[in-house]
Formats: sequence, structure tokens, C-alpha cells
Amino acid sequence: MRKAMNPGKVMLMNHAQSIDIRCDIDSIEGSFHGELKNEQGISRSFSGWTEFATALMALARDTKNEDQNEKEEN
Repeated sequence: MRKAMNPGKVMLMNHAQSIDIRCDIDSIEGSFHGELKNEQGISRSFSGWTEFATALMALARDTKNEDQNEKEEN
């Protein structure tokens, strides 16, 4: 069973941005996996709650690095 979720606003390093969440849920086994993608197009895959949290933290780190690079370029 595939459930589509609407993008949500998430606070990442004091910067609100949209994150697209694609999530496949197996209602029989209770498992899920999917992908998170930020506004810059950086994506992280996950399977289960632990990997979901890890992917979200990785996006936060990647977003912070992207923001710092943009500030240095300007």
C-alpha cells in the first residue's frame, strides 16, 4: 500500500523549509520505507523509524552546509 504525504514545513537549523516525503507502508508487516527530499533536491532514503530520523538529520546537516556555501559565495 502506498501513501503519499504532503510536503511539510520542518525547522532545520533555524531555517524553515519544505521537505517532500515519499513513504511506502506495508500495513500487514508494519514496516515502511521511503525518501525525504529538500528544496535543493538533496534526497535521503530510509527504512524504519531509525533510518527516518537519520535521514532527517542528514538533510539538516546538508541544508546547513548548502546555506553556508551560499553565504560564502555572496
